[in-house]
Amino acid sequence: MTQPYTQALSFVATLEVLNTDAPGPVGTWEIQGTSSHGTTLWHGGSWLTSNGRTDRPAQRFWFGAVEFADTGTLFEIRLWRSRGPENNVRVEISRNGYLGLYPLTPAIGPFFRLEQRGEQVHIETVDGRPLRVGYDHSAWTTGRKGHYLNLEHGPVAEFAMQIIEGAVAEPEA
Repeated sequence: MTQPYTQALSFVATLEVLNTDAPGPVGTWEIQGTSSHGTTLWHGGSWLTSNGRTDRPAQRFWFGAVEFADTGTLFEIRLWRSRGPENNVRVEISRNGYLGLYPLTPAIGPFFRLEQRGEQVHIETVDGRPLRVGYDHSAWTTGRKGHYLNLEHGPVAEFAMQIIEGAVAEPEA
């Protein structure tokens, strides 16, 4: 899929939410419940979460830069796992305003703005809605709990970003 990405400005990075009661790496882990032994059970899903799960590495994302004359540099965000079909998913917004991983389509986007604010990175949609982190029981995943990235609920997210590699080309399918 040939797209107008600017490789020199595209990169692979991890995100960590800093300002919730469950700070930690952004991933797709949801709390399923607790076992009879008191162990927290986890479920891997497709919704972006920050559950304070430090026993798992942060999910890597590719930030594909696209430059627009009227709005500047915007980024499409995709899952990054070396090469293969896992790279055929990108971060999109559900009808309910939650961020999840969706299959690629021929159209590019949605796009996000990144803004460095001191040590933190602020991420918002093109129309200026900031990413938030809200604790919720997800009805769409049989009631699992988590701190879900979304556009409507919870505090505006403050992220620490660790760039893993710069000038990265669009992932191959």
